[in-house]
Amino acid sequence: MPKSSSSLTLASIPLDRSSSKPLHRQLYERLREGILSGQLRPGFQLPPTRALADELGVSRNTVLNAFDELLSEGCIEGKVGSGTYVSPGLPADILTKRKEMPQPRVGHRLQISKRGQFVVDHLKESWPAASTSWPCVFRAGLPAFDAFPFRQWKRLVARYWSRPPREVLYQREVPDFRPLRKAVADYLRVARGVRCDPEQILFLTGAQQAIDLVARVLLDPGDHVWLENPGYVGGRNTLKAAGVKLIPVNVDD
Repeated sequence: MPKSSSSLTLASIPLDRSSSKPLHRQLYERLREGILSGQLRPGFQLPPTRALADELGVSRNTVLNAFDELLSEGCIEGKVGSGTYVSPGLPADILTKRKEMPQPRVGHRLQISKRGQFVVDHLKESWPAASTSWPCVFRAGLPAFDAFPFRQWKRLVARYWSRPPREVLYQREVPDFRPLRKAVADYLRVARGVRCDPEQILFLTGAQQAIDLVARVLLDPGDHVWLENPGYVGGRNTLKAAGVKLIPVNVDD
């Protein structure tokens, strides 16, 4: 049975150890609520009892007792050699209670900031719909897949992760893994002539996050920003959302 995604983080289930209610009962009720609300969808695979017990900081018997109650109600089912899953066909009384649960108000809209609404309104402009044609050249964020050394990358990753340094798995240093920042600083110094220290290297999710961070640090609403035209649409919208005044600078032929 395929695994289904779940919006409920099992490791963060709140358990009140000061309550008179047994922990296994609290866990049972939290999981049952997740199934009733649809957060734990049919076919979702629950973690192994021992792993979930370790995550929650409880005994394995606590998890086993909670699972037993859910099994007796038909909310979950076990498959030998596979694991425990939310039942694809819930009992009629469970489904009835699901229908009786309060539903979100129709037409209710979450109020977000003007800046957030601007970003939402301009998402389509920043991220045009994917083309059905392949390949699509000159498209932002699309690398040259045919030039990527997949085999070499696979060998390097396998060799590294066969015995990874402990600090890679448990790193207190902020913001990132120092050896990686040092390697990037060394590369920039040799290949780009950029003099920088590892402490000046930041790893971000993409160009738009970098532009947003720069705008937050260096710009105030109403400041003037010169931007080439045509230019990067995502960067333009990020700057607009920061409340600055854009001055287009036309590119030449």
